[in-house]
Parts: sequence; structure tokens; C-alpha cells
Amino acid sequence: MLDRGFVIRDTQGQALRMVGGMADISERKLVAQEEAQEAQVHADLVRVQQRISSLELGLPEVLQHVAQTALDICQAEGALLELLEGDRLVAQAAVGQLVRTPGSALPLSNSLLWPKLQQGSPVLCNDTAAQGWNLGDDPLRQQVRSVLAAPLVCDDTVVGTLKATSSRTDSFSPRHLAHLQILAQSLGAMLRLRQVAAQLRESEQQYKLLFDMHPQPMWVRADDPSLRFLAVNQAMQAQYGYSAQELLRMGMGMADLWLPEECAQRSAEVRNYPHDQAHNGLLHRHRRKDGSVCEMKISSRGIIFNGQPARQVMATDVTERQQTQRELSRLARAQSMLSSCNEALVRATSEATLLQDVCRMVVERGGYRLGWVGFAQNDAQRSPDRCPRGRGQRLPGATGPVLVGAPSARPGSGRHDRAQRPQRHRARRGQHHAAGRLGRSHGGSGLPRGDGTAPARGGAHVWPAVPVRP
Repeated sequence: MLDRGFVIRDTQGQALRMVGGMADISERKLVAQEEAQEAQVHADLVRVQQRISSLELGLPEVLQHVAQTALDICQAEGALLELLEGDRLVAQAAVGQLVRTPGSALPLSNSLLWPKLQQGSPVLCNDTAAQGWNLGDDPLRQQVRSVLAAPLVCDDTVVGTLKATSSRTDSFSPRHLAHLQILAQSLGAMLRLRQVAAQLRESEQQYKLLFDMHPQPMWVRADDPSLRFLAVNQAMQAQYGYSAQELLRMGMGMADLWLPEECAQRSAEVRNYPHDQAHNGLLHRHRRKDGSVCEMKISSRGIIFNGQPARQVMATDVTERQQTQRELSRLARAQSMLSSCNEALVRATSEATLLQDVCRMVVERGGYRLGWVGFAQNDAQRSPDRCPRGRGQRLPGATGPVLVGAPSARPGSGRHDRAQRPQRHRARRGQHHAAGRLGRSHGGSGLPRGDGTAPARGGAHVWPAVPVRP
């Protein structure tokens, strides 16, 4: 009661009478208390939502915390959290009395609340006996008089229930049911969040396994001037002979695999790649740890790796394929050259014209850098006649055919021209003859001319455009 009054006095200040009144403020005070309690409950629910949204907490701890919160906000005697497993509701967390122990299972056919809960509707019952609920023979269930239940919904599917129980009638109000529904919705959202997080982790693990176990060499490099490796797979380690730690610690990253003579060109190319543009079928030559060179077909695309721009690269070793293609091309050129030489033989009107045409076919059809024929001179060493430099020219007094091919080259010494069989040779470092002029790694074959009994008159030489393997 609220009592208010005042005193009426005369002109001398003497009290004459007191006037006052009383008002019943019980309802107003009750409303204020309920508002304060409501604010406190909402604050508690916000704290619970923040806590259970953390993925650092284990799921059992989260479920137990939700059950305890349900008990507190509903002022119940017991709280139970169940999850659906097949055709049973399995207790995951329990607090207080009048509830099953964690791990116990209730068949859906024995659940009085499931038909309504599976439709997504909550349940509020304040007198199970008056409503004629058949609680069975379980003494624990027979003590229950008031029940609150809310469905746990995850991704539009009911996956469990959150219940509060009491042995007294009229224990719960619609306000309690609203609070329990908010808590159940928060838990459902948390379960969905954990499902997504688990799917992401599984997807990341699968992708990492796919990347690491992929049979093709793959790597991720920084899409910046450093070109450093960020990730490499096992096939790359096997292809290049480096361990993962060695590759990841390379100072120049991708540039350490390029050939020195191609480093500047490759560096300019990769730095001009737009990040959002894929590149497929690029042919690069790389150097392995043992110094050997391999030809790699490169495909790459821009990605974001650990928050930074990067390029994911897949490579295919095409060294043998390229060698095979070059060999097939060489054989095709050789057949075309031989056919042209046979035609020149039929059309030839003189030996000089024939040899000139043959040397020209060797260069133009066969793809050789140099072709020449020299006749042995009648000196003591029977040295070959030196052909002059330049295409289609002859020095005064020269008796052999002209040089056809690279104009800056000079014929070899001809020491094997006196032999009676074709020979192949490779140039040595520092050897200043045709091979040295055309490239130290290049070689050729000599074809002596003779009848098998007399000394050879001279030799025919060709110098290929690519290195000759012994």
C-alpha cells in the first residue's frame, strides 16, 4: 500500500486536521518486477547466444550450458535437451530432477510430445493429469505435472527438443514458453553454424588431400614480385628433386627453377599476368635440383591463399613428348630432303650443279644450319679443299663446291673425310671450327666419297640446328 497525507493548520500554525489517502500499488509493483525480470532474462539469453556461438566450445559443453539456462529462465525443476537419432530421441544434456539421464533414448512412438514438436509447434501444459496425459508406468514421468517443450530446428528440419518440467501445476506461463523458444532457436542456429564449419573443414581437408596427392606437379606461388612458393605437393617434390622445405625456403621462389638465360624473359612474363586471368598450355623449361632440364606445360589461375593474392599452378612434364615431336619433325624433314635430293640427281647436268643443289636442299628442306662438300687435294696430307665463307660464293682458285648454310661458319678439319664410312662427331669446348661457330653443343655427320678401294676423294658434312645426342 502507498500511504500519502498532509496536515491542515490554522493561522497560528496549530494542526487542525490531517487529510490523506492510501492506494494499492501491488499490481504496479508486480509489473515493474516482471519488467526487471524480463530485462534480466533477455540479457541472460544474449550472453548465452554469444557464448554458444563460439566454435571453441565443445558441443557437449554447449548443450549442457543451454539445458542449465533453460532451467533458470523457466524456473523449472528439470530441463532436458534431446537430439533425434534415427527413430529415437537421445538425451544429450540434463539438469535438475524429473528428467532422463544423458545417453538414455526414448522411442518416438512413446513420446507424447513428438507428434506436435515434429511439426515445429511448441508445447505448454500446466496440468498433465487434467489433460489426461498417459505418462505410463515410469515413476519419474508420473511426477511431472507441468511441461514446456520447444522444437530444435536446424536448416528447416526438426533435429531435437528442449524441455522444462515441474512437479507443480501452473508452473509455466506463455512468457516462459517464449523464452524457451528463443533459447531453442539460438541453439538451432548454433548447430547449423557448426555443421557449416564442419563441412568447410572437411572440404578443406579433402582439397588439401587432393592437392597434396595429385599425380601432377602442383604448387601455389605468391602473386607478387617475390614469386615465392606458398605450398607444394608431393608430385612437384618428386619432379624437381627438392623437399617441400627447400622449395618453400627458396629465396627467389619460382625464378630459382628457370634457366639462367630465360630468367629475365620469364620474370617479365609472369609479372604481367592479370590476377583474374587464367593461363593454360604455356611451355616452360625448368631446371631440376640435379641440373637436368625438363620441359613443362604450365596452367595457372589466380586465387586468394591465406588472405593474399596467389596463383595456383599445375604442370605436366612434356620433355619426352617434345623430344618425340622434334624427332618426328626431323625425320619428316629428312624424307623431304632425300626426295628433293633424288629429284636434283635426276635433273642434274653436272657434278658441281648436283652438289650445289644437294647442299641447298640440306639447308632449306632438311633444316640443317650448314651443309658442305669438300674434295681432298693432292697434297701429302690429302687435306680437304677449303670452301670459302659466304653463301653462293667461291674464292679464286678454289676447286670444291661452294658453302651452303650459315655464312659465318667455316668447314671442319676434314680429318675423317678420308674414312670409308659415315661418322658422327660432337664439338668440344673451345674448338674453333664450324661447330664452334654454330654452337658448341652442335654436331654433324660426315659422308666420305670413295669406291671402297681407292682413298676417299673428300667428304660431305651437315650441321644440325639442334644438339645431336651421342
